[in-house]
Amino acid sequence: MHLTTRFTEEMMSLAKIYCNNLDETAAPEGGGFAEHAMISLLGLRIFLDETYEMIIGLLRVMPPILETIGHQPDDLPHPSTLSD
Repeated sequence: MHLTTRFTEEMMSLAKIYCNNLDETAAPEGGGFAEHAMISLLGLRIFLDETYEMIIGLLRVMPPILETIGHQPDDLPHPSTLSD
């Protein structure tokens, strides 16, 4: 198993433990990624030491990672969603 896939699986597991409501989205008004998926993307950005824009670009060509997060390439958030 690829190290990045394993890391993402661990991040998802830990993020799901941290989040109280797995159906709650990260956006207060609803829609978008679940909070645990956003936490996993943030961890992946740190792990790969890349910009959010680069992470979103990489995820488009990394089906195992997207499957772990539970999304399709067209579902990925705009990089500005993940930035400060």
